[in-house]
Amino acid sequence: MKSDKLAFRFLIAILMFAIAGAASMNMTYFWYDEHMYISASVLVSKGYVLYKDFAYLQMPYLPLLYGSLFKILDIESHYFLIGKLISLFFLALSSLFLYLLSRRILHDGFLSLGIVILFLLNFSILSSAALATNFIMPVAFSIISFYLFYISFFENQIKLLGIMFAGICLALAIGTKLTFATLTAPFALMIICFMIGNKNSSKDYRKSILCILFYLTGIIIGLLPVLLFISDLESFIFNNLGFHNFNTQWRQITDFDGPMSLYSKLQFAYRHLFKTDNLLLLLAISLGFGLLIKNFQSFKDIYKQLPAGTSLTFFLVLIAILTALTPTPTWSHYYSIPISFLFILLIFSLASDSEEKLRINKQLIVIFILASTVYNGPSLLTFISRSAHQESWVGLRLHTISKEMRLALTENDISTDRKIASLSPIYALESNLPVYPEFSTGPFLYRIGNLLTAEQRKHFVGTSTNNLDDLFSQAPPAAIIIGSGEDGDLTDLNKPLIEYAIANNYRKIPITGFGGEFYIMP
Repeated sequence: MKSDKLAFRFLIAILMFAIAGAASMNMTYFWYDEHMYISASVLVSKGYVLYKDFAYLQMPYLPLLYGSLFKILDIESHYFLIGKLISLFFLALSSLFLYLLSRRILHDGFLSLGIVILFLLNFSILSSAALATNFIMPVAFSIISFYLFYISFFENQIKLLGIMFAGICLALAIGTKLTFATLTAPFALMIICFMIGNKNSSKDYRKSILCILFYLTGIIIGLLPVLLFISDLESFIFNNLGFHNFNTQWRQITDFDGPMSLYSKLQFAYRHLFKTDNLLLLLAISLGFGLLIKNFQSFKDIYKQLPAGTSLTFFLVLIAILTALTPTPTWSHYYSIPISFLFILLIFSLASDSEEKLRINKQLIVIFILASTVYNGPSLLTFISRSAHQESWVGLRLHTISKEMRLALTENDISTDRKIASLSPIYALESNLPVYPEFSTGPFLYRIGNLLTAEQRKHFVGTSTNNLDDLFSQAPPAAIIIGSGEDGDLTDLNKPLIEYAIANNYRKIPITGFGGEFYIMP
């Protein structure tokens, strides 16, 4: 009894440490991708229309959510900080529903809490939640979708409304990030298998038909807002699919880094999935299932004894890995999808009615938490210590820099209504300085601009390194902001902006705490 209390206190202590680490990483970590997501959200809040007035190279739900919150709550500053906090919210939401699912299947608070702690110690998950991007939000929606599907399809009698809401939540994930669309297949396959298995029972067969109809209805309802953006189908397709093909071409032409070939993508997947914290997760799953099936004699016997939902989760992991391998290049955040479902697979691997196995599982979960803490703890401690200094909070720091830039314009009698040119637009938008819509995606659309025709650049609201003079000829920028090194290595892409500034006698103004360059018009 005393040892149980001690173990539980240990879990609570590690949970607090993991939460502190996740929050600190979120507040102090910055990646140049975040510029596009925050810029799109701010522009939506100011009445601009996605895909029509500016480009946004993803599905629309994140800027719609962020932008609506900014507008409804009358938020006019600290956009980046709020975006970071929303990512933390979705990490918490993911953890909550993972816990609820664990309690539902394992009926044990200790194991359920242990699984959530492992989730919060996993850097594949934490790195996705550390950014104000569309990485963690769809993970949360997909976990909620699985939870609703599980309690509506696998438990006792089928609940059609629950299946519909599972479809809605998965559609919200798809509307945030298109790659989640492949996850619809395993859910549909489960219903079809149920239908085939009950074809001799007219009542169950009709029920399975209704399951499919309600599931599809949920998907359709969840994707209805997307219909608002397909009036210009060409722009919608370009922003969600076409750009990525051009981006692959650009990388091939410029020899920009990234796993491009199938072999290099498989190598990348292997390295990522078998990183120490993910390897610990795979080992825990293997041991869990090993203990679960050791007494079974045949594959058929094993399959029958596995907890309901195990096969669905296995196929979700498989399809998510294949999906992560599809884009060229592949990147680490694509693997947050299969890894999040590996945690659900871990839940099923620990399910048992045996008191002995429950005791062993508790011991195993403590061992794996210790190992994960030893491995990732030093990095989390670094983030925690860094967050003790307010200047390390990127949301606050960028806001302060932006305010000083606005003040510099005012002091030099330059109108703050004139647009700012920058591949790092958050620096302007944080103090409500207007930006050129052509730079709303940061470096992304800009860098492939030379691969597009003049008509395409105009239609998709883009520009290129060779067309800056055309863009600025009508209304020269009030200022040109060249991001610092933490905005990514954009040296070659920023070069034409710097050349324009120098050629047109723009003055370089020092900004406190800013590692980039700030040029104002003469």
